[in-house]
Amino acid sequence: MRSQFLVRRLSKHRRLSDGCYGFRDLKRWVDGRFHGRGETSEAILLAVVAGEHAYVEGPSGASKTALAETIIRSLKLKTFVYQFHRDTRASELLGDAVIERETSSPTTEIVKQRLQKGGLLVAEVSVLDEISRAPGEALNALLRALNERVDDQGRPLPLKCAVATSNPPTDEHFNEKLDPAALDRFAIHNKVESLIDSRDWESAKKVIR
Repeated sequence: MRSQFLVRRLSKHRRLSDGCYGFRDLKRWVDGRFHGRGETSEAILLAVVAGEHAYVEGPSGASKTALAETIIRSLKLKTFVYQFHRDTRASELLGDAVIERETSSPTTEIVKQRLQKGGLLVAEVSVLDEISRAPGEALNALLRALNERVDDQGRPLPLKCAVATSNPPTDEHFNEKLDPAALDRFAIHNKVESLIDSRDWESAKKVIR
C-alpha cells in the first residue's frame, strides 16, 4: 500500500521545468542537475517506488544529501530532514513528554502529560543525514522505527520511505561503522565516489562549467 501511494505521488508530480511528469521524467530532471549521480538518483527513486528505505554512502561533497533532499521534497509529502551528531537524543527524533497544568478551581490543579511527537513520528518521507554519527540510544530508536514502522505504543507510523546518508568508514570524521544488522533496515544500498576518484571527467567538466 505504501509503495502504491508513493507511485501515485510521482504520477501527480508538479510540472517540472521541461514539462514532464512521473518517475522517468523526474529522474531525467534530477540527473540534469546532479551530474554523474545517475546511479544514486535511480537507487533513491527505486526506494521511493518500492516504499522502502535507502542507504547512500560516500565522501563529503559528493551531493548525497542534496540529491536525496531534492527527490524527497519533490514528492510534496510531509518531510523530516535531520542531520545526526554525537549528542543526538532519541527524543529529537521521536518526541518528548510535555507536562501541562490546568486549574479547574482556585484550589485544584490537574497535571497532564502528553507526547509532543518528533519529526520521525509524523513524517511521510525522511532524509537522515550522517546516520553513522548517531549515538547508540538514538540509533536504536531510529532503526526500530524504520524496521517496524510503529511508535512505542504499536501505532502505525505514516513513514513511507527514508533515505539515510553516511561518510565511508575510512573518513576521518566517521563516528562508528554501522553493523550489518543496522544496514539490514535499508533495502537499497548505494556507494558513491567523488567524480575525480571515479575518473568521470565529463561530469566533472559539467560541474566546473
